[in-house]
Amino acid sequence: DYTLGVDAELESIIIKIDFDRIRSKNLTSKQIAQFDQVLAKKNIDWLIISTSEIADKNKEWLIEKACNFINSTLDTYKELHRMLLNDISFPSPSITYLPQYPLNQILYGPPGTGKTYKTAELAYRIVHNIATEVVIPYEIARKWYKEELAKEDTERQIDFITFHQNYSYEDFIMGIKPSLEGQKLGFSEHEGLFFKISQRAENNLKDSQKPIEVFKQEKKIVEIFEAFKSHIMDEIDQNEKGQFKLTESVYISEVTGDSFVYTGDNWQQKGLNMKFEDIFKIYNNSKASSRKEAKMTPGISGTSIQHITYFYRIASQLREFAGKVKVDNTAIEQVEIKNYVIIIDEINRANISRFFGELITLIEEDKRWGNTYEMEVRLPDGKTRFSVPKNLYIIGTMNTADKSIALLDIALRRRFEFVALYPDSTKVEAECHDFFTALNEAIKVKKGIDFMIGHSYFMKREGEAFNFAKVMNAKVIPLLSEYFYNPRGGDEVKNLVNTALSKAPSFSGYEVREDNYKLVISKKDAVN
Repeated sequence: DYTLGVDAELESIIIKIDFDRIRSKNLTSKQIAQFDQVLAKKNIDWLIISTSEIADKNKEWLIEKACNFINSTLDTYKELHRMLLNDISFPSPSITYLPQYPLNQILYGPPGTGKTYKTAELAYRIVHNIATEVVIPYEIARKWYKEELAKEDTERQIDFITFHQNYSYEDFIMGIKPSLEGQKLGFSEHEGLFFKISQRAENNLKDSQKPIEVFKQEKKIVEIFEAFKSHIMDEIDQNEKGQFKLTESVYISEVTGDSFVYTGDNWQQKGLNMKFEDIFKIYNNSKASSRKEAKMTPGISGTSIQHITYFYRIASQLREFAGKVKVDNTAIEQVEIKNYVIIIDEINRANISRFFGELITLIEEDKRWGNTYEMEVRLPDGKTRFSVPKNLYIIGTMNTADKSIALLDIALRRRFEFVALYPDSTKVEAECHDFFTALNEAIKVKKGIDFMIGHSYFMKREGEAFNFAKVMNAKVIPLLSEYFYNPRGGDEVKNLVNTALSKAPSFSGYEVREDNYKLVISKKDAVN
């Protein structure tokens, strides 16, 4: 529904929304009149680019201009569809040339090559579905990245985590963790970072595939339930004992994020959780017109079966409440598929086989939920079913100097695409170019490419002057000392750096010497 063309004189390229094509979609005369009336109030110009303007530009520049125009008009386009064309089924506009990013990828290379730095831009491109050839100012990606991570869990499309040796499956997916209830130590179920973002991505994917009327009905139920929760909380606040009665001796005392906390006057065990998930299942079971039938509701927990009297009562009260509440869902729109990203920094520093568990199978592209051979597994708790959706992207980073890529689990390696990031001499300060190149060539010969020094060490920080000696003494020489950790390591590092200095005219006045048992670099006249 967008048109790109060239004018008759070949003097300009034109991009516009094809409103004439929209008008031809079997609209009634009344709809066309309404359409034109709404359109007249909108200030939508064609994008016209003169051929002289693009004479010295490449195709990526033109594509970016076109994308920016399309994105700026999408809201108007959708509003017109919603207002006038809601009885016509045709897809909203999409840009089909955009590439598919790998679902699982690992950025690997020596320290200082910009692996973590690169993840912010990559996440921005994936979430916004931006082609690799389109240039994006890093500042824009970084600003969005920080804002996205600051959002609430339920709204975030990205998550970031750094792995370490103590990280486990229970932290990443799901498990039981200690928790304090007042002064009492207990245990509670813990949902890990990967489990949560997988659920968000999968819910979005499933919602996007639902007919709008089904989705509206589900949203209506959610809004009714939120009002019902507020009603119960008000009752608890107003009750002098802080109770919402279920029976004479059993009551709800608290409302948490996922359950009602209920207890009985003479119960030994206090504070049981009445999960909202179980209440919804009983509420949606049209056959549950009695406790006996409610007990047969598929998929409800053991606690709800054991205490079906209280679960059935609250579900019945919810039905009664729903009949009294009016919810306006006319403004609810079809859900669009979103991309989600989880960034795992230092992915090779944890016990990968231990924490990935069944993910080894689930993260494969064809096994993702929504793809051809989608798979679902039951987690170790024996009840939770889990899958990884096709709109969740995994980006890992791996420092090759810390651990060789070959030490990764072979099954895991097969499921990831590996992107190498090695030192780039074009990014270092001009004065450091010769030294940087010579030093890395020497390291490559002695230790291999995985131990080279990254370009970020020799880049100037914003607002700071570059200090070669400070960088070498505080960062580079200590790192080299780790690489050559042996009785003669000091001599190797000293010879390595001095050789590189001799090949760099900018630093001909510097040398490495031993000072108080440690190696330092300084100007020769400073030594004298």
